[in-house]
Amino acid sequence: MKREPTETSRALAAYVVDAVGGTLSVHRYSNDDESADVDILTLGPDADGITVHSTVSLHESPNLIDGRDIRVELIVATDGSIVGASEALATIALTIGTDAWIAAPGVVYSDVFAMYEAATPFPHALLTDPFPWPDLARWENADGPDVHWLLVVPLAESERQLLVTQGESALLERLEDADAAHFTSRRPPVA
Repeated sequence: MKREPTETSRALAAYVVDAVGGTLSVHRYSNDDESADVDILTLGPDADGITVHSTVSLHESPNLIDGRDIRVELIVATDGSIVGASEALATIALTIGTDAWIAAPGVVYSDVFAMYEAATPFPHALLTDPFPWPDLARWENADGPDVHWLLVVPLAESERQLLVTQGESALLERLEDADAAHFTSRRPPVA
């Protein structure tokens, strides 16, 4: 039986379109046994060739952090060089939704991009605040818990090691200092 999108998912999709802009399409991704699914919207590409993918149904799954249920959606941007961006986003979301893995700034999902492009120089996915779109920091939900977006940033192994040894702030500072575009696999690693 096909699940219909909830009113909240529809409202979240409209909110992302307002915050990011672009032409919208939505696809549903399921896990291998089709016991769980996630809806992902795609916007673009825009005039600069950037395509944005965002989950819009992940908020239906609990996300327990230090005893608090903080509902999230995930967003990633790509210039087309990140192979499998929407599929990687779906993999992370389904892991959070079905296996109760956490989603919070500083969390890394190892090798998720490598699942879709074995030779990628950026196999890992860092979850961080959605700095390109400050409006996505928090969406007030009148019918349930507020929803927060997390930006998915592809990371090289050396960048993941920097995160482990020096923390998220040090890594984000290096990315900012290098003016590293988070949406391309054509950038050099910053560590």
